[in-house]
Amino acid sequence: MGVAGLVGVTNLPYPMIRKPVAEKAPLILLPSYRSMDRNYRQAIANVEQADQLTNQATSKPDIKLAEEKVQAAQTNLDALPVWWFLGY
Repeated sequence: MGVAGLVGVTNLPYPMIRKPVAEKAPLILLPSYRSMDRNYRQAIANVEQADQLTNQATSKPDIKLAEEKVQAAQTNLDALPVWWFLGY
């Protein structure tokens, strides 16, 4: 197993693996933190755009686009490992 494999394993969403790594070498967890940050920021941006499109809709395509933005935000939120991160 190479360095990339080791980093991949340590970034799995399991507190038993992540907690010791976070205490000793938190830099190794940077890829998963960047992924969480990116998904969180994209979800926020998509929700804000959907809200704006819904509240200031001028036509039916605006509502359709807002629906697409909500679905994109849901995809980003689903990518967040909330089930383990809240207790971490």
